[in-house]
Amino acid sequence: VLLRQKVQQLASEHLGPVRNGKSLEQALSSVEAIRREELPKLATRFKHRRYNREWLEALQLSNMISVLEMVTRASLQRTESRGAMYRQDFPDTNNDDWLKNVIIQQGSGGMELRTEPIVVTKLPPPAGKMKYPGEI
Repeated sequence: VLLRQKVQQLASEHLGPVRNGKSLEQALSSVEAIRREELPKLATRFKHRRYNREWLEALQLSNMISVLEMVTRASLQRTESRGAMYRQDFPDTNNDDWLKNVIIQQGSGGMELRTEPIVVTKLPPPAGKMKYPGEI
C-alpha cells in the first residue's frame, strides 16, 4: 500500500494537466528508481493466486509504474501544449512540428518511442503555431 501511495503521489505532483520539463525529468528519475530499487522487493504475504487481492494489487502496481513511465516519456518528448497537457515551458500548440502521434513500444533495451504522422480523414487541422486555448 505504501508504494502504491508513493506512485499515486508522484503522478499527482508531476503529471497533472499542467507540466514542465524539469518536473517531468524529476518524475522520470523517480519512476526509474522505483522500478530499479523498490519494485523488485515487492512481495505478498499470501502466495496463492486464487482470490488473492494482495497479489492482484501488486500486479496492478507494476502496470501503474509502466503507464506512469510511458506518460512521462511521451510528455517529455512532446515539446508543445496539446489536448489535456499544458507544458509551461512550451505553451503553444505547434501543428507544424507536432501534428503526430507518439508511439511507445517495448523494445529489447526498454521503452522505445517514435512518432507517426496523424491520418487526416475529414478536415485538415490548421498549420502553424497557435496559443494554447486553455493558457494558464
